[in-house]
Amino acid sequence: TNTNSDILVRGPVPILDMIYDSVTNQWLLGTLNANQVIGAIGSIVYQYKTADESVTSSATLQDDDHLSFSVNANETWELSGEVQADNASNNVDIKVAFQLPTGAFMRIYTTGIQDAGGNAIQGNGLITTSNVTKTMQINGGVSTLITFRGIFITGSNSGTVKFRWAQGTSNNSTTTVRSYSYMKLIRVK
Repeated sequence: TNTNSDILVRGPVPILDMIYDSVTNQWLLGTLNANQVIGAIGSIVYQYKTADESVTSSATLQDDDHLSFSVNANETWELSGEVQADNASNNVDIKVAFQLPTGAFMRIYTTGIQDAGGNAIQGNGLITTSNVTKTMQINGGVSTLITFRGIFITGSNSGTVKFRWAQGTSNNSTTTVRSYSYMKLIRVK
């Protein structure tokens, strides 16, 4: 059709509705006569890191190279994900944050769990404001698995949701977020 709009195909049976989802740039299909309209609500958007990304001597938040999403105004999304962070030095922190479009609201819970056996939870918290950080500890020689789960609601602005991170305190030991770390969004409204 060369357009980015919905398409309706009508006939005696079946009736087909192709709904254009601008977030994923594709048409989603559903049959109207079976009450199975599949639209942008329920869409799943998934990003994962295809390569390690490292930072040395910088506590300034940076956009992650792989974990970002385009979203529209007036949408509600569930966010979940897992990020593996490493640093060879002992007791080094990593700061994590999310940047959302202006006017968006979020409640994203974070937990950092050490690969040290036992109940080695090294930090958890709630992120409610764009670009406000939560800090997780990374013990030397082990990985920290940082999990995210929550919801965000965009206001009247579309834009990009960005995962951001930095060293907790600038140091000359390299902090790395590993490949195959991922984020997933599911549209709920």
